Amino acid sequence: TGTYVKMKGPVTNAKYLHELIGTYRSDEADALWRIEVREGSLWVNQITPPSAWKLDPSFYDGFFLDGSLCEFKRNKKGQVVSLELSVGRAERLPFRKQ
Repeated sequence: TGTYVKMKGPVTNAKYLHELIGTYRSDEADALWRIEVREGSLWVNQITPPSAWKLDPSFYDGFFLDGSLCEFKRNKKGQVVSLELSVGRAERLPFRKQ
């Protein structure tokens, strides 16, 4: 049985996308990502090992990344503090914003 939660729709304006940019690290995955805006879209540049993917908006603070779900997390003040990546057998793999 699945549980569904109503989410706000995706936002793609420049001001919103710029809130998400930054460097994110996952000790668990031993990965370093740089999130940036290119030509009006959000991109992940993986530093170690090098790779890049476009993030496709799905809902507010939620994007699809090559078939995986990437969710940005905010603190009580609304500031982006981390992201969580859900892929295949791993759910909510944490990346802390540096």
